Amino acid sequence: MFFGIKMDFTKKLSNLRVLCVVVAIFCLLLGLLSGLSLNTTSHDVLASYRSSVETARNNNVLLSELVKDECAQVLKTKASDTLICRKVALLALSEDSLQQYLDNLRAEFIRNVNRGEGETLLRLDDVDYSTNFMIYQGNAAKLRAQIERYQDQLLQLIDDQELRERVAQDISFHTNQMAWQYGKASWEEHYFDHAMAVEVVNQLEQIQQQAHLAAIRVLRAIEGNGGDCNVSE
Repeated sequence: MFFGIKMDFTKKLSNLRVLCVVVAIFCLLLGLLSGLSLNTTSHDVLASYRSSVETARNNNVLLSELVKDECAQVLKTKASDTLICRKVALLALSEDSLQQYLDNLRAEFIRNVNRGEGETLLRLDDVDYSTNFMIYQGNAAKLRAQIERYQDQLLQLIDDQELRERVAQDISFHTNQMAWQYGKASWEEHYFDHAMAVEVVNQLEQIQQQAHLAAIRVLRAIEGNGGDCNVSE
């Protein structure tokens, strides 16, 4: 009985941690929108974007640790279930792979916009170099492919079709809806065509946050559902 109470408390604590991070992300987005609507000069807008990028980066550090902790906890509590443990290991591998890709893409983008000068974005309002790097060099299209691959990998870890469909809605990056929603030719153009460099960095941070939260959502589904593992090696 004591063990059951302890497990219930641990799960509630874990849920509270996720809720706190989600609230922080919501506040970040609200603050960004408020800044864009209230600020009247381009300098203030750029400062608002810079602040949002820094906050998003800090949130991503917290989320990264949270995903690792959640995976470790499931592996500990489900140690006797080899199928669930294998799924958790595959989830962690997929999540790490996408996060590393995003880290490398952001670093390469900043070096490109800076013309090789340092690792901190210097030309926040640059449009030409960011458009060339993301659109004309095809990096936005490659990013979209990586995101969609990540979604597929996570969803393959859930065997129950009804549950998988529900989770698919929760973790969707909506990469196939931009054309008719926003009048743009593609998801890539909506987010990265003629966007300021600081907007691009901010969007990459937001994608990383969504990827972390998607991993947590699927991890919870795995923990509660179990079943066979259909992920390809």
